[in-house]
Amino acid sequence: MPAATVRNAYSSCANRHCPKCQSLERVRWVEPRSADLLPTHYFTSSSLSRKRSPTSPPGHKRVVYGILFAATAETLISIASDPKRVGARINLLTVLHT
Repeated sequence: MPAATVRNAYSSCANRHCPKCQSLERVRWVEPRSADLLPTHYFTSSSLSRKRSPTSPPGHKRVVYGILFAATAETLISIASDPKRVGARINLLTVLHT
């Protein structure tokens, strides 16, 4: 007769980040949305910073981030001031979250 197998099954913690408790819910949520993704490669800015790029040589983070923040601000101000959209003058507070 084979030895009994013991498997612990703890109560759900209900934390949305818990891989045991919420993984099935995450899959149920993500799968329908995968059809909405554009057929392109997605990457984060942290993956960019690890790579050596001619547009972002090491030691030039301040310049690259300055360009990024300026482009973001210009885009948001332009869109918000358009009368067909919001038609307002906005203020911005930007933060680089690492």
